[in-house]
Amino acid sequence: MGWTSHITMPAGHTACRMYCPVIRCLLIILLLVLAQPVAAAEPISAFTGTPLTGPAPLAVQFTDASTNTPTGWAWYFGDETWTGIGWTLQSTGPWATYRAGHESGVLPDGSIILTGGMDQSTNPPTSYADVWRSTDKGVTWSIQSSSPGWLARSGHSCNILPDGSIILTGGANEVTIPLTLSFNDTWRSADKGATWSLQSPAPAWPARESHTSVALPDGSIVLMGGVDNKSVYYNDTWRSADKGATWSLVSAQAPWIARWGHTSVVLPDGSIILMGGRDAAVTNYNDIWRSPDNGTTWSLVSATAPWIARTGHTSVVMPDGSIILMGGYSASGDLNDVWRSTDQGASWTELADHAEWIPRFGHTSVVLPDASIIISGGNALTGSAIMLNNSWRLATANAAQNPSHTYTQAGTYTVTEQAYNADGWSRVTRADYVTVSGTAPTPSPVPTVTTAPAPTFNGGDDTPRIVLRPMNVTVNIGGNSAAASATVTGTGLSDLVVTGTPGSSPGSGISPPPGTAYQYIDLVPARYTSITNAAITFTVPQAWLDEHHVAPQDIAMYHSVNGQWVALPTTVAGTQNGIVTFTATSPGFSLFAIAGTPVTPEAPGVRTIGDLAAGSGPAADSRPSPQAPIVTQTTAVVAPLHGQAPEIPLPLLALAGLVVLAAGGFFVRRWWIRRQNPALFERTD
Repeated sequence: MGWTSHITMPAGHTACRMYCPVIRCLLIILLLVLAQPVAAAEPISAFTGTPLTGPAPLAVQFTDASTNTPTGWAWYFGDETWTGIGWTLQSTGPWATYRAGHESGVLPDGSIILTGGMDQSTNPPTSYADVWRSTDKGVTWSIQSSSPGWLARSGHSCNILPDGSIILTGGANEVTIPLTLSFNDTWRSADKGATWSLQSPAPAWPARESHTSVALPDGSIVLMGGVDNKSVYYNDTWRSADKGATWSLVSAQAPWIARWGHTSVVLPDGSIILMGGRDAAVTNYNDIWRSPDNGTTWSLVSATAPWIARTGHTSVVMPDGSIILMGGYSASGDLNDVWRSTDQGASWTELADHAEWIPRFGHTSVVLPDASIIISGGNALTGSAIMLNNSWRLATANAAQNPSHTYTQAGTYTVTEQAYNADGWSRVTRADYVTVSGTAPTPSPVPTVTTAPAPTFNGGDDTPRIVLRPMNVTVNIGGNSAAASATVTGTGLSDLVVTGTPGSSPGSGISPPPGTAYQYIDLVPARYTSITNAAITFTVPQAWLDEHHVAPQDIAMYHSVNGQWVALPTTVAGTQNGIVTFTATSPGFSLFAIAGTPVTPEAPGVRTIGDLAAGSGPAADSRPSPQAPIVTQTTAVVAPLHGQAPEIPLPLLALAGLVVLAAGGFFVRRWWIRRQNPALFERTD
């Protein structure tokens, strides 16, 4: 027995046969579309602020409006002085080999690439042909390639193009090959330094080392200056518009003297700034030059910058357009000073005469998407060559998503926001965005002179006494820690600066606080007379709280006192855009820890973390009592912020709906035909 159908079909049944290939085609198209990866996209930065005008002090609330799901932010409010901030040692010995004359760059995902270099601490010295990568801001490094295809070298240059590919140019091998050999080849990697292809074995420009090259906003590369193995010095400029495959001469002889060991950067307007270096007469320079047209013409910005003439230094451009210059070698020896210019190199401010890292030259420096600076390696001459392979970090920006900033001086301020995720970053700058007028009618506290005579000692003393009355000031905390601001009580606070340096551990000899630690913060005040109280505002991502099963009510800030943790009174101030804000009161500043006590997993009758976060029903505060000695427990690693899950594109939803409708129509019509023509499907023996 079985089912059979008559050969004769009703007229409408032809449509059934027509539906089948259509449905099959739609299903194939749907599968092909679903198999395609969703296009990655870096954030498009945008923000608003309110209020934008008013008397000092003016508190402005900034709100991020960036698209494409950023996971991090870096803000500059236009009144930064960069004083009181310091460098943090990220790692010691990360590449297993000391080196200088290497090159490094930052990929769109925020990871750092380091290439080549030379180690003069070995006998004979050693040049390297290797590629290293760090995905955690220079803390740890992994080898990307130990045989990239290009010969071992130092004094080369590397550029990261907008498509994320790496271009390596020139350099020299001074030790491995019997005779010093200069290169003029160009190599490219499209997979984060793992593999390399030769773009050009011998471009038109002469072989050289210790030159510089920059990647312009249009994706082209400009190469400048340098020296070859025959001590020929160059002041020419070359440009490639095809990722280093071909090059054209832009300027055969720029107005700046031929040199090597200089630095060059690209400003947000696309102009090139060239700084310092050394010529054939072993003369160091501290001049500044600018080209607005891809290196074709140059104008002298400053013949003698305030920083000492040098070579082998590094320089970077920050998201706010300022230039940072660091270290190098001068006639008086190695340097570890740090300078900043906010006007394209015309004037400079010294940020540090002696930074925390050892004086050095031949190191590298890069700027990460979070606007922190990483310097790596280098050479230190202290009687004999000391090669370095450590990494240091300087945090420079406010990292909150929606920060509040108080302007204390009258003026017009330009605000910059940089937003980033794993696909890249973008920034937006609003010139003259905030206007602050003179101070409000309420005067600031001033010292009060008391002329009443003091008690008489040894014949009497009626010298007037100056008494400083306590005052309250609110300051934004510098750095990129979870601590955003503090309202401080004390004396002599008019110029108070507070800097927060985050850490992953409490430090040597100090045990972790109770529960799960979110972040350790070393808060350091400067320019004050005395501090008696500080109300510290800090933030914790709701995602971290959920991941670690910690309710906002169970977060506490701890203050380190004589190596012991003391819990501070901590309150929840509010939640906005997935960020929970807290306030803790402390008698002063030192090392702090933010930690939470995890909630026991939900059982019948027990509230969930979401319920606790929403504040539904009474909740017992599980934090230790304020000022109580702390018992040591374990510490959790800080969890990074994550973006939202990618949304399903609207075209896919529409296509899926079309497939469902077509399939439904087919089966309904099939049912209707069978019902109207049962003889077509009669059962036969």
